[in-house]
Amino acid sequence: MTVIVSVKINDGIVMASDSASTFQSGQTYLHADKIVNLVKGLPIGVMITGNGGIGAESIATLLKDLRARLDGSDPHPWKLDRPNYTMQHVAERVREFLFEEKTVPADLETWMRLRICGYSAGRPLPEIWEVLIRGKECDSPKLVQAEQGFGV
Repeated sequence: MTVIVSVKINDGIVMASDSASTFQSGQTYLHADKIVNLVKGLPIGVMITGNGGIGAESIATLLKDLRARLDGSDPHPWKLDRPNYTMQHVAERVREFLFEEKTVPADLETWMRLRICGYSAGRPLPEIWEVLIRGKECDSPKLVQAEQGFGV
């Protein structure tokens, strides 16, 4: 069982996780990366609990692929507009990539929660969003803590 914890304080967000990750095949890795910086140079982090990947791809590899899209090093037209992006937009991209592009076409039942933490462009306080993939269902990203919210 994975544990992820985020605590929103005045100066940012503290993110913590254990490091064991289990794939749908039953294979377990004891030193998985379950907290990643989603876009180099931007204050956006993602924590993962649930399946350690989708199909044969680890969540760390999948998030690296998404990072390449968001930072513009991949030819896909998802490069973030650094002066104008929002955390909601980032959370929507996380959902679209992992659920609509990876889970649905492969007809897989994936179970994972992704907590997307960070600052929208030009904003003084961070936000926390979640994407919950439940089997073959995934609602729109949910705002867990708005800029003015604080605590666990």
